Amino acid sequence: MRKKVKQFLAITITAAMLLSGSSFVYGAEMEPELQPEEEQTETLLEETGDLLSEEEEEWDTDTDREEEAEEAEPVLPEELQLNEEATETPGVYEGQEEYQASAAERAAQEEIMKVPVTGYRRYTEAFKVLELVNKERTSRGLSALKMDKDLLDAGMLRAAELGIYYSHTRPTGEGCYTADPKIMGENIAAGTAFFFSEASDVMDLWMLSPGHKQNILTERYKSLGVGSVQIDEVTYWVQVFGTENAETASSQDYTNGWKKTNISFTENDEDFSMFLEVNGSYDVGVTAPVRVGFDNSFSNIWIENSSFNFTSENPTVCTINANGELTAKRGGRAKITAALKNYPQASASATVTVDDPAGQTVFRNTTPQVSAKANGDGSALISWKKVTNAYSYGIYRKEAGGSFQGLATVGANVTSYTDKTAKPGKTYYYTVKGFWDENGQGITTKYPTNVSVKIPTEEQQFANLTTQVTAKVNEDRSVSVNWGKLNKAASYRIYRKEAGGSFAGLATVGAEATTYRDTAVQGGKTYYYTVKGFWKEGAAGTATKYPSNVNVTIPVDPNNPQEVFLNTVTKVSASANGDKTITVSWDEVDNAASYRIYRKEAGGSFAGLATLGADTTSYTDQTAKPGKTYYYTVKGFWEENAQGITTKYPSDVSARIPAEFLETPKVTVQSMNYCTIDVSWNSIEGAETYVIYRKEAKAGTSFKSMATVSEGTLKYRDSTAKLGVSYYYTVKACAGDVTSDYVKNVKGTAVPSAPTVKTAGSTKGVTVTWTGSKASANSYATGYRVFRKTAGGSWKTVGTVGKDTRSFTDTTGAKGTTYYYTVRAYVKQSDGSNLWGSYNTAGVAGTRK
Repeated sequence: MRKKVKQFLAITITAAMLLSGSSFVYGAEMEPELQPEEEQTETLLEETGDLLSEEEEEWDTDTDREEEAEEAEPVLPEELQLNEEATETPGVYEGQEEYQASAAERAAQEEIMKVPVTGYRRYTEAFKVLELVNKERTSRGLSALKMDKDLLDAGMLRAAELGIYYSHTRPTGEGCYTADPKIMGENIAAGTAFFFSEASDVMDLWMLSPGHKQNILTERYKSLGVGSVQIDEVTYWVQVFGTENAETASSQDYTNGWKKTNISFTENDEDFSMFLEVNGSYDVGVTAPVRVGFDNSFSNIWIENSSFNFTSENPTVCTINANGELTAKRGGRAKITAALKNYPQASASATVTVDDPAGQTVFRNTTPQVSAKANGDGSALISWKKVTNAYSYGIYRKEAGGSFQGLATVGANVTSYTDKTAKPGKTYYYTVKGFWDENGQGITTKYPTNVSVKIPTEEQQFANLTTQVTAKVNEDRSVSVNWGKLNKAASYRIYRKEAGGSFAGLATVGAEATTYRDTAVQGGKTYYYTVKGFWKEGAAGTATKYPSNVNVTIPVDPNNPQEVFLNTVTKVSASANGDKTITVSWDEVDNAASYRIYRKEAGGSFAGLATLGADTTSYTDQTAKPGKTYYYTVKGFWEENAQGITTKYPSDVSARIPAEFLETPKVTVQSMNYCTIDVSWNSIEGAETYVIYRKEAKAGTSFKSMATVSEGTLKYRDSTAKLGVSYYYTVKACAGDVTSDYVKNVKGTAVPSAPTVKTAGSTKGVTVTWTGSKASANSYATGYRVFRKTAGGSWKTVGTVGKDTRSFTDTTGAKGTTYYYTVRAYVKQSDGSNLWGSYNTAGVAGTRK
């Protein structure tokens, strides 16, 4: 057990073990007939005095006992004290609504979790408590209480909640009264199941406590609910009192029994918490369960493992299954975590150790794999591979001829360390040791001694720096280029380029400068800027690296006609005419004195067709050929005859004159495997689409279309062919209403694929290996035949093997002669013939040694 059950010895007829007891009440008043606390306690002891031994009587007067009794008195928040002026309205007390609201607010701010608590509900004892309460009340002239259905349910719920948090505060952080609106007071107690399980036991002890007794004998109470739930080895007791008339519960309607209750809670108090119980140490191969429990500030309860997801931080050391059973795999440590399924953030962890002397021996003889490299900033990066069972690492450094000195100790999951204390130009040796325990403790691994790195000089480090550059356009349309100051830079040079161009220098500035203003810019253009730092003055010596993507676009000045003109894109369209010409049209451009029309074919470059005057907005191309796609564009010029500055222009305006005739595509086929045939054809000028057809190569069949593809596609893969079935394939070219003729006799048959062949020569011969060829999705070819030839010769069979064989050794070749080998699969047909597959026609060279 993680925590032993607390015990408190009380004087009762059975000398039972009372673990704890506490009371809570809204505005409970001392009844007139009740004596003050000290006198009351004395009277109660006198009433049972004849049952006590001298030793017990002496113990009862002990100071510790008096202190225990005093601690059991209920402590009420100030806002819940009885308002003397409000006693005419029973059950309503000043501060109650505010307290409820604040509790609700606190609950809303917490993450609510749930755990199933299984307990034995003892209704028989609950109704016995009712009888004993009424016996005490009626003997004093007070009205008997009735068992209220709602309060009975609330009492049983509260008793189950005590297993999570033994307090008048519920596990959610709310007051006990929130379990049911009828609750106006509460008594709680708990004790071991074997010595404190009777109603008479708990009633005797409650009546010995002034606070509990006051609740039991409060005159204004009319109803009662009692909870009695046994969880593990502890019985939890609750009395909840109400001032309303009861909806009476009958004992005949309730049966004792086990019940699982989902208890809501928040981790809002240090007095209760979830924990994971493990043995701590296990031998390799051991399988053992773990338990998840709650320390409720009074005892522990255990929650069924099915409520949690279990994980192991190091499954190579220890695994844990969904039932919470861990298995020790190898020496080392692993953190086991149990997380609530309905709220994974609520979890508990424990570390287990697996003892493995043999594993420790392996650990001692392991040498970590370590590497080191110099960084551009003059630091050194040391890296290593994780060592099994290492829970920490030590990093060490030395110079040539010196001894290793420790730099740092890091955790198990760290595999690199940066040494920032290295000095420029020096060579250092680094090593890493793995430690069996955390913080560089326990046995260690071996370590390498030859891992070295030379730290670059300051000038070398300077060369690895990259300037940090920004650029922005100012209100006057100039550009401010800014950069971060570099240590050791004696000067800087600023560069500029346009898209597609190369950087050209703009200016050289001194070491203190960090900004430059470029005023020689043009509206509408995008400029790229960069800056290099130099080791010496005047942009001399070693230079830094530099960025190349810092750019700004200069806005166009609407009041500058030429600038607007330069950034105007002509709006162009083109369409084919019925007379087999193409008309190119464009919108008039302000300030254009002339236009030039250009044309190109796909993949080509624009070539000029004509130059026209300012008042022209269309041009007819009479040289276009049917069936071809042409791209057209138009530039506006500032001056006549296509002179001076120009507008921008589009490049995607196309038109096409429909073809009058289409050539017949030439079709070829190739079997790829048992169900796939590739169909290919040549490009047909003027074609807009191609239609692929297929039919079986037998009488009575006709071509059926399989697919239609665009003009740029010249291959189609038929993946629906059947092994050994011959088909005819053909392709038609189409352009509008024009369709080409088609070939009718191109035959293709799906056969096993060509095996991939490899060769290896030895003194015995040449061994040929290959990959299998499939005859269907789930089967391979019947067999394979191996062929051989010399350069320029013909293929000859050298061996035949079955379907499961993938190698053959040719021992008949002459030593030193290079042969070429290929392999062909075959499938036995139903008529007894062989269907031969495709093969590598070039073959793979192999030579017997």
